[in-house]
Amino acid sequence: SIEATHGWTIQSLPEWISATPSSATSATAQTVVFTVSPNPSITGSRSYNVVVKQNSTAKTKTIQITQAASVFNVSKSSLSFVAAGGNQTATIEATNGWTITNHPDWLTVSPQSNADASKKTVTFTTGKNTSYDGRSGSVVVKSGSATKSISVSQSGRIRPSVSPNPLSSLGNGRKKSVTINCESDVTWTAVVDSWAWISVDGKTSNEENNRKFEGKGSTSLNVIAGRLWIGSRTGSITITFSSGETVTLTVNQG
Repeated sequence: SIEATHGWTIQSLPEWISATPSSATSATAQTVVFTVSPNPSITGSRSYNVVVKQNSTAKTKTIQITQAASVFNVSKSSLSFVAAGGNQTATIEATNGWTITNHPDWLTVSPQSNADASKKTVTFTTGKNTSYDGRSGSVVVKSGSATKSISVSQSGRIRPSVSPNPLSSLGNGRKKSVTINCESDVTWTAVVDSWAWISVDGKTSNEENNRKFEGKGSTSLNVIAGRLWIGSRTGSITITFSSGETVTLTVNQG
């Protein structure tokens, strides 16, 4: 409250401070309400010395008003998604509200803005990445004149392969394991080209001479070489994937 025998007047104020009332002509004590607008800075506080002058005299009093820096918090700086897609969340809180101003077209963001200072949970969703290449981008969040970024990335699909390839140093009647690598929704067919001396253990055959085997997703196969008395030989197993790739596994013995 302000009280002065001859009344009083508040001298000029910066645009971010207002006072109601800003003057009085009587000696009655007056309650003055000071209102400040949101601080656009998220790094520094601001202050001002309000000067109150008694009317008809040169007497003054000073009131210091200090305002803290605005809050602008984003709970995560990066998000990583698997190739199959999915959703993740982060919280955003800003004194001056916030808006998502940019995000990759393969990512959806909800909600994309919040006008008040309340903490908000934001959901980031991506669909399946059908490419073998990963992808990345940034989500830009703006509050007042300040911006913050969230790095987002999504891995690519597993490129169909067989390892090790070639498969070498198979002894007589010995087996070695190979791994078929592919996404869980990809089916494959393995055909033993050199069926006279190569067999595959661990998968059910659906063709005479145990030549053809079928499966889905990544798995291991045991390759068995027949007996070789002298010299060396090279054979193959052909694996065809439903995603369109074909891989030839070279088998060396001797």
